[in-house]
Amino acid sequence: ALIFRLLSLFSSRVDTEKRRRAILSFPDLSRYAYQLLFRDDGTLTPFATELRQNFDYVYIDEYQDVNEVQHRIFEALAPPRGRFMVGDVKQSIYGFRGAQPEIFAALRAAFPPHAACGEGAAASLSLSQNFRSAPPILSFVNAVFGRHMQGGLGEAIGYDQEADALVPGIPREGA
Repeated sequence: ALIFRLLSLFSSRVDTEKRRRAILSFPDLSRYAYQLLFRDDGTLTPFATELRQNFDYVYIDEYQDVNEVQHRIFEALAPPRGRFMVGDVKQSIYGFRGAQPEIFAALRAAFPPHAACGEGAAASLSLSQNFRSAPPILSFVNAVFGRHMQGGLGEAIGYDQEADALVPGIPREGA
């Protein structure tokens, strides 16, 4: 109980000093946005409902680098079936600031592949064709990531060899 009181006092004093200096940290921005959009019970605030009506679609790139708070903010802002997420679990580089690539992997796994869906259905679409690199380079990259991301780390992130492996987009001369 003593450590909780000490940490609460410290947090309160830091917040007071930030307000006095009129500064915010990146986590502060996320926290305040979350508080504007969600009630204590996790339901959307009237403000969030009104704000959501201004968007037909919300496009988010680098979704592999979002954390749970950011994910919830995007859910609040995007209308049902209006969220378009792009990401690559192999490119998640922001673990030091709380990125959770497993969120993107779980979302991708929750939707059937686009080819198996009817028109307008929620789906995942794998963009695995690479038009910039030679086949030997892609083979090397696939071998490294296939080995590195399988097992403990790969299971946590949800690396899918079939969906995540890169394939040559166009044949190269002499290849």
